[in-house]
Amino acid sequence: LHYCMGGLAISQAAEVLSADGRGAIPGLFAAGEVTGGVHGANRLAGNSLLECVVYGREAGRSACKSLLASRAAATTSSAFDADAAHERPQESCKTEL
Repeated sequence: LHYCMGGLAISQAAEVLSADGRGAIPGLFAAGEVTGGVHGANRLAGNSLLECVVYGREAGRSACKSLLASRAAATTSSAFDADAAHERPQESCKTEL
């Protein structure tokens, strides 16, 4: 099997979209071959690895932001600054290449 294009539709933030059209499924992110692909029913030759890397990184970043936002909403006192993480989750979810 050379390449498999899955059937999960995702948003630009790598959130899995519900099949019934209600939007993103909270807390569910996807990237790579499990997704339907950003190029529609086909893929552009040579883009599969780049697509996996880009959307894998975006899925990780989005999952981190979602987790920090939900933790900040669930508690007011914790080991991390909940208010800062809720207001600026991207700063807590930075990734380096």
